Amino acid sequence: MSDHSVHTKMPTGNVTFQLEQNYPLAKLTTFGIGGPADWVAFCESGEQVRDAVAFAESQKMPFFVIGGGSNILASDKGFRGLIVVPHIDFLKIEETTVTVGATRSLAQFVDELAEKGLAGIESLAGIAGTVGGAIVGNAGAYGQSISDALVDVALYNQLSGLHTEVKQNLGFRYRHSDLKGSGNVVLSGRFELTAGDRKLLMEKTEEIKNVRAERHPHENISAGCFFKNIEDATQPHGKLAAGFLLEQIGAKKMSIGKAGVYPNHANILINKGGATASEVRKLSIELKKRVKEQYDIELSEEVVLLGDFS
Repeated sequence: MSDHSVHTKMPTGNVTFQLEQNYPLAKLTTFGIGGPADWVAFCESGEQVRDAVAFAESQKMPFFVIGGGSNILASDKGFRGLIVVPHIDFLKIEETTVTVGATRSLAQFVDELAEKGLAGIESLAGIAGTVGGAIVGNAGAYGQSISDALVDVALYNQLSGLHTEVKQNLGFRYRHSDLKGSGNVVLSGRFELTAGDRKLLMEKTEEIKNVRAERHPHENISAGCFFKNIEDATQPHGKLAAGFLLEQIGAKKMSIGKAGVYPNHANILINKGGATASEVRKLSIELKKRVKEQYDIELSEEVVLLGDFS
């Protein structure tokens, strides 16, 4: 038990969220890596999220939100503070306007839209994680980003409480939004889609999922693509693939300890069984170094480094 948790009081009053102490982050990430968080709050509503954040504030400790845990490398040392895990999963469709809970599976959501003949984010088919996580990181593929069809986001933060923010105020750009590190918790998103051909949309999503299945691990041993592609107007979809550069420098043959590179995709780092966050981090630093030396390009992490990596 950490010193922090020893001196932390359990919340009192009408608290309905589930609170766990010294909970392993490995259980909350698709990498299956990470030491214990001092506290984890499992929340099923915006009000429970509010109460959990108030608990963190009352104890003067930081908090971090994890949805599907698919884009995170969590430190072996864990996290000194509170991890908030929302479970807000719903879908409401009104003609071409769709509202969806933050913890709905992104892959499921894209499939559901295609089945309804709604176009706008079909290129995100098969991407792991939750809708909320995809919004925060502005996930995308093949020239489409989730923010393209986004209208507004229901949020909670300590200053504004439960509120809705239009996407124009959230600083969306390539694989990023101002929601990252902002203290805002995404509760749901509202999207405006366009009517499309159901059959063609379903064929397209199946084709993309098949390509993704060939190149991505089927089991939870990675955090998806580790590095961002490089913005380059001369390339297809305006991006130079980080995976291409990594393949050229021999990434697929590299490993450190139990951390390696997926044989079918040079931009996916994997846990080969018992890998530590430190091993994954060391491997990622070596990959960045070699790309910099050969191409004079500085790769940027797409994954979030959670906790202490010093």
